[in-house]
Amino acid sequence: MHRKALFVALASFGAVACTQVLNIEDRSLRPTTESAGDANVGADDSGLLAEGGQPLQKVDGGTITISSDPAHAVFPTTPLDFGPVSCGGGAPANRTLVINNVGDSDLDFQAELGPTSSFSLIGATAGPIAGRSYATITIASSGFPLFATASQTEAAALTVTILIDGQSPVTQQIDITETAAGGSLLLDPGIAAFGQAQVGTAASALPISLKNTGNVAMTVSFGASTDSQFSLMSDAGSAMLGPGESVSGLTAQFLPSSAISSTGSITITAAGAPMCGASPDSLHLSGAGTVGPITVQPGSLDFGLVDCGSTTAAKQITMSTTGAAFSWSASLGKGAASPYTISPVSGTATAGLPVIVTVTPHAVPATSAITADLYADNLTIVAADGPHVIPLHETAAGAILSQSLSSVAFGGVNSGTKATSSFNVVNAGNEPATISYTIVNGAFALAPQGQTLSGDGYSSSATVTFSPTSATAYAGSATMTVAAGTVLCAPLPAALPLTGTGTINYVTVTPSSLDFGLVNCGSKGSSKSVVVSNTAPGSGSAFNWTASLGKGSGSPYSLALSSGNIKPGKNISLTISPSTIPQTSPTTSDYYADTLTITTDAANDPTPHVISLHETAQGVILTLSPSVVAFGSVAGGSSSSLPFQIINNGNVPAHVGLALGFGGFFYFSVDPSSGLTVNGGTSVAGTASFQPSKGPVGAKSTTITPSFSQVNCGGPLQPTTLSGTGI
Repeated sequence: MHRKALFVALASFGAVACTQVLNIEDRSLRPTTESAGDANVGADDSGLLAEGGQPLQKVDGGTITISSDPAHAVFPTTPLDFGPVSCGGGAPANRTLVINNVGDSDLDFQAELGPTSSFSLIGATAGPIAGRSYATITIASSGFPLFATASQTEAAALTVTILIDGQSPVTQQIDITETAAGGSLLLDPGIAAFGQAQVGTAASALPISLKNTGNVAMTVSFGASTDSQFSLMSDAGSAMLGPGESVSGLTAQFLPSSAISSTGSITITAAGAPMCGASPDSLHLSGAGTVGPITVQPGSLDFGLVDCGSTTAAKQITMSTTGAAFSWSASLGKGAASPYTISPVSGTATAGLPVIVTVTPHAVPATSAITADLYADNLTIVAADGPHVIPLHETAAGAILSQSLSSVAFGGVNSGTKATSSFNVVNAGNEPATISYTIVNGAFALAPQGQTLSGDGYSSSATVTFSPTSATAYAGSATMTVAAGTVLCAPLPAALPLTGTGTINYVTVTPSSLDFGLVNCGSKGSSKSVVVSNTAPGSGSAFNWTASLGKGSGSPYSLALSSGNIKPGKNISLTISPSTIPQTSPTTSDYYADTLTITTDAANDPTPHVISLHETAQGVILTLSPSVVAFGSVAGGSSSSLPFQIINNGNVPAHVGLALGFGGFFYFSVDPSSGLTVNGGTSVAGTASFQPSKGPVGAKSTTITPSFSQVNCGGPLQPTTLSGTGI
């Protein structure tokens, strides 16, 4: 739609008057043009206009009478997509939304983002727009951190409210999205354990899978083994891996040269693409050379990540002998409760005839925790030379989805207007899930649709809109669905009941809830606003309003105003500001919740308007347990190992390093010391060792001190003390 100017020229030639009409199209009024995806709010300005943009009203006796064109807002409503954003690459370029007032009268606008920690509004978010002018809303993204998951999406809803005197407020929701871009490597198994092999004879080769699970192509290459007994073979020294591709023909080799247990590592280098998440930087290898007649291969079986509700393929242990025949037996550490079965369980081994023991995993339950190694066990084979213990590893894989609300109740909403309410969707699993919602009852809508939620407790927000068209009660539901092929380790959340009532009163309060989202400990969330409107016509009545917080002076929020008066056709924007989250804080969901109650004395508005306020602290709460690991007396020339736990009681993953106190590495060691990821609400096992043979005997002690770069909600990190006496 373009502004048109109508010029009228009048001249008198005796008794005859001549009128000339010129239509001239003027495109200079606003920086954007309308499209099919634009929102048009206000009166239509498609009529003929006089010079200066005024509509021609009448021509009478050579006099032109003109009137002001009503306010009319036009702006694009198509989704605003930041596109692929590199993990760890910083913030992408800002995006803008232009609101054009193509009428002559003034109007007001308000812009607000739904709960999000990834997007923000820069500059003015509310104010007047003069006739034939425009306002620009600038949207910024914080980008994705290095530890984000490739293809993870961030989504938010931008709500634009147009306020025109004498009309009900009109809201429009615009989806904002971005997608994490980068490569990511998945190594399976992480440790190539060969078991035993005769000195001078190659062990059975172990196939290795190295896959690019990201969405950007990369090049991978391999270094030399730190121990020459181990090697890695592939179809090429380096490989270009597109998304979803694996290195072809990759196998690990072990040729023992002496009768000792050996370990080695081979570096893995990725280049040519930003990296998303934690990727392996080396392949670890282990094996034992032997000159005895009996060998058992491999040294461990890793069944990897197995989809909930699925069964993975069986694996085999091979036992052989070059000496006399012997009887053997096999058993599982968890007995009848083991997640595996073995066959056969006993027999006789003879020279030249290898014995194959098949280990078959049970199906992973359709509903299962995704704790690392939840389905681990030990297989013990007792042979003529003693027991051979083969660790068995398996972890459930899938998404675990939940919603922060069990229902959405809008209460009374004026017919012909809209109200919004937001809630969080969380994926506590270890696999991504793309979700959408099926809505029952067209008076309700939910956005954004098609969010991809990575695991590790990733949270995103969704906004429900209620648009009643008559004075009646409405009931509906929003049912979460997942894309085909999505693996779930828990049932989907129950359908979300949606309720609201259309009203005929002239009081509107939007939104019905404010979610300030996940806010880092020690930080302050962004202020948000509630709009109270008097939609009565100009001949209607003003009303008084009051606002109060449920927790009073103890509330984690503050109000810019607490009372006032609103005239017909006007509104107020009440700002609610959250307090700073303490540096040391629980991360319990909705720990900083409260309610805002707005009451008016307007007719037909008998019920107070209660707006729920939501906020949750975000960060890591890390502890080591126990606080003291005492080895007691350990003989010189030997070593002792004891377990401990790294516990994260927070709600974000912690990427942890463990450091020994000064000089402690002479007598103590800790495994693992780096590369630890401890998800929120979980723990990871570690092992501390004491080796008094490395120095003079006597009492020794040191500390294990954890460190991480994420936000700390747990206060000062407490070290664990290691102590032991060499004798």
